[in-house]
Amino acid sequence: MDHGADINRERSNGETPIFNTCLSGNINLVTYLIEHGANINKVNWYGKTPLFNACENRNVDLFKNLIEIHGANINKEDRYGEYLLFEALSKNGRTPLFEACSSGNEILVKYLIEHGADVNKENKDGETPLFYAYESENYSLVKYLIAYGGVNIHK
Repeated sequence: MDHGADINRERSNGETPIFNTCLSGNINLVTYLIEHGANINKVNWYGKTPLFNACENRNVDLFKNLIEIHGANINKEDRYGEYLLFEALSKNGRTPLFEACSSGNEILVKYLIEHGADVNKENKDGETPLFYAYESENYSLVKYLIAYGGVNIHK
């Protein structure tokens, strides 16, 4: 970078160095790239962002770092209106919040809501995260979502 390399140079698939670095899970190198101008919300040819790669790597620390410190967009949609982050898990428009509710992961649900996840987002079948929390039989999570406020219980 110090010798004029283009940190946002795209490969033929629209990916920049930050994509592979997020996939590798190397937090220090990711931070270095971002501090030197890498675009954390860059969308590649497939409609994915580097945050998707961090999630695919299942590196929770990197995932949190990208959101909390670097402001990665967790609600990024592709050109078809589908959410990118969990596209690998679902083609039904489910967001990370859907996945966390489905698995009954209260800690991740709270984290995602605190960072702007849409509690009323509907998937292609009209279901909301509340439905998935109920399906997971985690009733304390259901109560949390209802108590959170703004949750439409009629969906």
